[in-house]
Amino acid sequence: MVRLKNVLRYGCHFITRGYFGIAVLICLLPYLFGAAYYNLYCQNMIQDRILTLEGVAYEVTPLWSYEVGKFKVAPSKSLISRDIEATVLARENPDFTYEKFMRYFVDNGWDNIENNVKNKRMTFKNDQYVFSLCLGDKERQNIPGAYKWVVYLQFNDFFSKYNL
Repeated sequence: MVRLKNVLRYGCHFITRGYFGIAVLICLLPYLFGAAYYNLYCQNMIQDRILTLEGVAYEVTPLWSYEVGKFKVAPSKSLISRDIEATVLARENPDFTYEKFMRYFVDNGWDNIENNVKNKRMTFKNDQYVFSLCLGDKERQNIPGAYKWVVYLQFNDFFSKYNL
């Protein structure tokens, strides 16, 4: 029978001798090498996934009635997952725009993850994608009579969920 006293003593010895850092590094190395390989040799697949996200974004019918900027890869610290973002210019009341998108996603069976009416921020997901929409910062609302919204779209997978 293992005594708790021995486990604590040897466990602390393991950590204080610097072995803990080595163990963590050994666990992270396969992920880092895999991510480097993916980014170097799978560029076609990465571009296909980005184009797929753009296609899905343009299938969201409420976007058709607004001026949508060019979709670009969102800046991120993740090594594998990619998100896209674009600005949307709406020349109508933000409450109306918010309700229009909310109705679209609820009617099409997307699951609501986040719904913040006060800050005009929503996030919906389905089996494959996660779609987020939020009203831009007040400092950036420099176009009279129009409101800037930011749209984010990502895959609903392990790497995107945990920002890996």
